[in-house]
Amino acid sequence: MRLVTIGRPRLRPLADAIEEYRRRIGQWQVLEWTAVAPARGAVGQDPEAALRFEGDRLLSALRTDEFVVLLAVDGVEDDSRAFADRLRRWQVEGRRLAFVVGGAYGVDDRVAARSQWRWSLSRLTLPHELAQLVAVEQIYRAFTILAGHPYHKE
Repeated sequence: MRLVTIGRPRLRPLADAIEEYRRRIGQWQVLEWTAVAPARGAVGQDPEAALRFEGDRLLSALRTDEFVVLLAVDGVEDDSRAFADRLRRWQVEGRRLAFVVGGAYGVDDRVAARSQWRWSLSRLTLPHELAQLVAVEQIYRAFTILAGHPYHKE
């Protein structure tokens, strides 16, 4: 299972929290974190150019056998239990998962087309660095639900 992102959080507390949840997830599943470089300079200031640049990098980072879950505002907004059930189904099906979090401008249409499922964390717009943390926390929460661990309280 992988988390594939545009960059890593610049704020140390966000990056540390992601690492902490990755460590916790490790008791059930290894969650690799592949961060590709964001567009910078003039390219980074042009939304279309940034999307193309970052899209190329994301597509290069994705493996052909991965089931791509794209975090997208227009995705399915599961509650935590429904997401845990979905994660269990994917595991039973033997899917190699890649959770993709785009950059400040979202993702290129080619990345969206490569995804097999779109996941919305909220109808709110979140900074992509915060979305990385929320996604990893929800993956951890899903594993705790499946394991009957007391972390998830209803």
